[in-house]
Amino acid sequence: MDSNYQKKEKKITDSKATIIAAIIVGASTIIAAMIGIQSCGDKKPNDIAPPIALDLTGWTPWHGITLEKGKKSNECIINSNGKIGDNGAGFKNEGLELLRGKTLILCFFDIEKSEFFDNNRFVKLEYENNVPVIPSNNAAPLIGSDKYLSAADAQLGKGIEFVIDPDKFKGRLNFVFSRADLKDLKITACYKNSK
Repeated sequence: MDSNYQKKEKKITDSKATIIAAIIVGASTIIAAMIGIQSCGDKKPNDIAPPIALDLTGWTPWHGITLEKGKKSNECIINSNGKIGDNGAGFKNEGLELLRGKTLILCFFDIEKSEFFDNNRFVKLEYENNVPVIPSNNAAPLIGSDKYLSAADAQLGKGIEFVIDPDKFKGRLNFVFSRADLKDLKITACYKNSK
């Protein structure tokens, strides 16, 4: 008798443990979603309006970069034809006046498929004439005097914000990569009003 009673008691205890574990996992998921990292298109509680998708079709690649359309118009997939040298390679667009004074939000995915050969130096964003666009305070420090974002700091699809200075911006943006071999690197872009 004691043996059957102990088996029933163990089943009840195991069931309670399973239910408690499910509640903990569910609560953790909800809390993570509430605290969550902003990604492109997500509305944060203090935002007046959700970010607007920035169309990445029609951008011009240069020095061995290929661009493919992503699943959405604000998404592109970047590959390089082997290792990019010191002179850099990237893509640009010159019809972006709508970004003047706005905050550009970039999200990077599948970074781990690519290789970076210089201190994990990943990408920099430039205005015309090689003037760097500096990320706002949600990004880690930039690498070197040429202001590259580190690949480690662009992980997890985290939205990195760049305030587009209306005094420096003339309508053109460059994405520049150097000393890297890019493989299926995905970027999504959107923008919002600056505060």
